[in-house]
Amino acid sequence: MTNSVRRLVLSAMCAALVFCATCFLHIPMGVGYIHLGDGCILLAGLLLTPYWAAGACGLASALADVTTGFAMFAPFSFVIKALMGLLAGIILRRRVNALSVVAAAAINGIIMVVGYFFTAWAMFNRAAALADVPDNLLQTGASFVIGLALCLFARKLPFFKEGGI
Repeated sequence: MTNSVRRLVLSAMCAALVFCATCFLHIPMGVGYIHLGDGCILLAGLLLTPYWAAGACGLASALADVTTGFAMFAPFSFVIKALMGLLAGIILRRRVNALSVVAAAAINGIIMVVGYFFTAWAMFNRAAALADVPDNLLQTGASFVIGLALCLFARKLPFFKEGGI
């Protein structure tokens, strides 16, 4: 299998994983919902190049919003989650250890909380945006645990040791 086909297939698999973890493993809360997709965004950042991770994560998250009835958030989710995938890919490209995964998860958490705060403020009002912050912090915590476990597990796989894509 050529490198470009391998990269495309792995990107599609990561997008499917982010989509399924967002769409099917979610709990409705406040303005949006809490899901495990952000942990999978870290995994996509680990396995893909930064730009491919950005595309896969942004597209999958926007499609999950449309599928779950939150279509009004889809354009914002595309930008926020693509940025999260891009930065996870940049951070995890150099060296993968617990500290780099924690750093990527923390930066992604900040991006997600701030991004959806301003999204809710623009769409609704400041009170709704402030009320949504605890839910987003809870999602960040869950994603932190899931992402750390997925990334530390994935780096032990033979595929990762072979150099990935």
